[in-house]
Amino acid sequence: MPVLTQNSPCLLSHLLQIQIMANANQRCHPNNGTSAPKGKRDREHGMFEDPLVEERTEERGKELQRKLAVLESENRLLEIYEFILRHRPGTPVRPHPTIRGGYNAIFRIEYTDGSAILRLALPGSVAFPDEKVRTEVATIRFIEKMTSIPVPRIHHWGTAAENPLGLGAFIIMEYIPHVQNLCDVLEDSTVEDLERQYLDPGISKDKLERMYKQVADIILQLSKLEMPKIGSLREHQGSFKVGSRPLTQDMNDLIIQGGIPPSVLPPEHTTYSTSDEWYSTLADLHVAHLAFQHNKAIDSADDCRDKFVARHLFRQRIRHGKLLEQATTNQTAASGTRPRRPQKRKTKEKFRLWIDDFRPHNILVDADLNIVGVIDWEWAYFAPASFAHDPPWWLLLGRPEFWRGTVLDFRDEFVGVLDVFLAALRAQENLALREEAEREEAEEEWSIDHHIEALSLDADQAVRLSDRMKRNWDSGVFWANYAARRCYGFEPVFWEFLDERFFGENVEGGYEGRMHLLSGDVKRRLALFVEKKVEESKEPKIVDWDPNEARSYLAEILSDLD
Repeated sequence: MPVLTQNSPCLLSHLLQIQIMANANQRCHPNNGTSAPKGKRDREHGMFEDPLVEERTEERGKELQRKLAVLESENRLLEIYEFILRHRPGTPVRPHPTIRGGYNAIFRIEYTDGSAILRLALPGSVAFPDEKVRTEVATIRFIEKMTSIPVPRIHHWGTAAENPLGLGAFIIMEYIPHVQNLCDVLEDSTVEDLERQYLDPGISKDKLERMYKQVADIILQLSKLEMPKIGSLREHQGSFKVGSRPLTQDMNDLIIQGGIPPSVLPPEHTTYSTSDEWYSTLADLHVAHLAFQHNKAIDSADDCRDKFVARHLFRQRIRHGKLLEQATTNQTAASGTRPRRPQKRKTKEKFRLWIDDFRPHNILVDADLNIVGVIDWEWAYFAPASFAHDPPWWLLLGRPEFWRGTVLDFRDEFVGVLDVFLAALRAQENLALREEAEREEAEEEWSIDHHIEALSLDADQAVRLSDRMKRNWDSGVFWANYAARRCYGFEPVFWEFLDERFFGENVEGGYEGRMHLLSGDVKRRLALFVEKKVEESKEPKIVDWDPNEARSYLAEILSDLD
């Protein structure tokens, strides 16, 4: 194996040069927008991060630089690249500048026959680094085995305890050569705010259709992957199963941005057998978010009441099994989609792979605009099938809760690109049918089961994925799922798209119009809760909860809400 020396050209300067990429939470779906407008209450924005917790997170993020400084003082910096060479042999050409992203730091070395990277979970940015890496490795290998989606080849990985350099949980993987990512292709380059991205309004329909068709092929393949439980993947000797909790992006961000005590999250080895169980867990996390984020959680007593009542009503809707119930609305009627009563499940549910961070920034393209790779598979888990039946939220690149204007403006602009995407998806579905028909031509007559499998349909309903996405959008199920997954985007989605859909006209526009839906116990808890949060807001600080006390306090609140 070739050995690098301390005199290797530019090695040390490359190693110590940390280039800050656009943060994964800022590029295509920023979480750190400007402060909410001053005033009595704010229903047009989601909750914002706790600034003191974020300062602590940034300080912890410097741990990697400190460890590198120690390696430098001990004359051991070359061991990083020797570690990569040990597990990906070849003739090294040169190291590349280190890159720091939203959740990972990347050390890359170029060979005569390609490149490889050492990918480290960043201290401070990742709440559960060992769990994150273990889940991502299993997901990548599962996708590599089950689909033709181009993913990085993994050479070696390990937990923090297994890293001989002491730099934390890691993956050594092949680098996928590319020219740019899909965000670069689609974005409006005239936008000066680097923390916001919007779809280029001048992009040609042909170009958009071409890119959407390629992504649609990936989504179709992902939609066929299913498991009998909700949770994250585990791998054992080449076989895969759901073996731990769904490690979501929201769970991670609640800790590193909101200061939520980890003890109130589902235990690591928890899995779920029904969608109802997982939706209920998500609803409880919304309550925990409001209860435990100490700073910048509320603007006033009335703002707190709005947030509390919205979470309680959302949770009750889930507990009564009515979150995804399709109600008659002007939007539904205008679309021609008939409201349907939810059917009782006759067979055991199957769950589809969902990736919280699947978005254009993580889709790599070459000079000819062909997709050559999909990266960053952390925050992937098997989830309710309805998640996979939602149209991609990222078609406009930006998040609804951080859109220019309001979520209503997002909705209005989304409709146009949704039609283009669904047309591209239908074209890929038709192509999949034709290709399957050609493969089966020499065999027995094509059965309906073959048609259903080719289109990734449930045999009991035989509905195309494109039709399911259209239905979820028209019925408002898209917004119900989005609110369930997004603690920091909950407020505007609930009040604009769910409140009146579920509970009828709300003349007052906030909690005042919903007090009649609250029981006596809930009203008493509301009063106590508001008093506590208002008092907390007077003293900015970081609160480190005792794990048992945190669980007990949340259980006390949830008991009153039941």
